[in-house]
Amino acid sequence: RTCLAASCRVVDLSALVTASTTMTGSKPAIVVLGGSFSPVHAGHLAALERGRQLVQRDGFCVVAGFFAVAHDGHVRSKFRQRGESSELAFDAAWRLRMCNAIAESVEWLQPTPRTFGSAKECGAAMAEEFGPNITIITVKGSDAPLLTFRGEPLSSTLVRRKMRMGGVPALRRLVADRVLPAPVLEVLAELLEASNEDEGCGEGEGEDDEECEDEDEDEDECEEEGEGEGEGEGE
Repeated sequence: RTCLAASCRVVDLSALVTASTTMTGSKPAIVVLGGSFSPVHAGHLAALERGRQLVQRDGFCVVAGFFAVAHDGHVRSKFRQRGESSELAFDAAWRLRMCNAIAESVEWLQPTPRTFGSAKECGAAMAEEFGPNITIITVKGSDAPLLTFRGEPLSSTLVRRKMRMGGVPALRRLVADRVLPAPVLEVLAELLEASNEDEGCGEGEGEDDEECEDEDEDEDECEEEGEGEGEGEGE
């Protein structure tokens, strides 16, 4: 599991649970959405919001929502099953940062401190922390309204493809089209910059190696020339 020391706002959920029970008489609930979130997009946020609406319609008072971010092993396995390179998956630390950036901008969402094996595992951790007085609701993707982007189903794969092809400008267009939440753009832009720096370092190392090889070839040529001169002088 990956843990993240997030500097996001953290609300005392115990106090919210008590307040909701006392003031409204409604049974408190927490809504949890599990996923890879590689990256998180507007469809994920819509799924959580839809889950919240349905739960409140049933008479519950939703005190918080969480992204249950899957750990790296699960995400890479999922990529391989789809025939995608697991190297395209974002590391858990980046995925946690993206989800927490959204949580910072949406009042009823709470930051996610670590990765989980599933939404069910996250819910179990919440239930253990807050006891039997709170109901944990896990939302599945099929519970969300079907979102599309210019006729194509909205997915993390779509966002990754746009990012690879167009970089930050493409991500800005996705924000303008309300496909990508604005807080996620900042994290992805930082991720792209870090990736480019790593690639730049790798290219630099390769060039140095080539220069060294060229120097070795020059030395070999000098040695051959020296041998030729020696033979001429002997003759």
